[in-house]
Amino acid sequence: MAQPTAAGRRPLAANRILRVLLTMVTLASCSTSGSPVPSNTSPPPASVSCQSAVDPEVPAYALDSCDEAVAAVRSMTEDQVHPVSRIYLTPGVFDCDNFWPGVGSSGNCPEASLLPGVAMYGWISFTGDDRIMAVALYRDQPTDRGQAVAAPWKPVILEFAVPPAGWRMP
Repeated sequence: MAQPTAAGRRPLAANRILRVLLTMVTLASCSTSGSPVPSNTSPPPASVSCQSAVDPEVPAYALDSCDEAVAAVRSMTEDQVHPVSRIYLTPGVFDCDNFWPGVGSSGNCPEASLLPGVAMYGWISFTGDDRIMAVALYRDQPTDRGQAVAAPWKPVILEFAVPPAGWRMP
């Protein structure tokens, strides 16, 4: 049996290179080049529980503020890997910076002195993640009791962790 010559090997090498190039072109044409493929498995909408932070004496702060507060929280969490599962917001601030009430001690601390309608707090849970985000929302206090336009909510992440054993999201 005759050994292949160098000239006989060249077409084999050329065929291999051609197959590799064709495979690369095929794979490149199948990629999504930055545009996402529509999916029928979008996460269900988040469950939202919100008690509005209102001040009946200031017209701009007398209205339901939940829509704006939830929108501020959603904008803050849109870069998270996991979709938001549940949002719970309520007026006020965390007691003594205890982000997990009912578990552990709140300690002895001074009470916050804020006008009604300018602070909210709560938690956000995510699908597929055991961590809970403890958040606070603040807006500037009205400079005039007759103020007609409410200041926007400013959300702040206070903690993003697995809560202590025994804590349940309200």
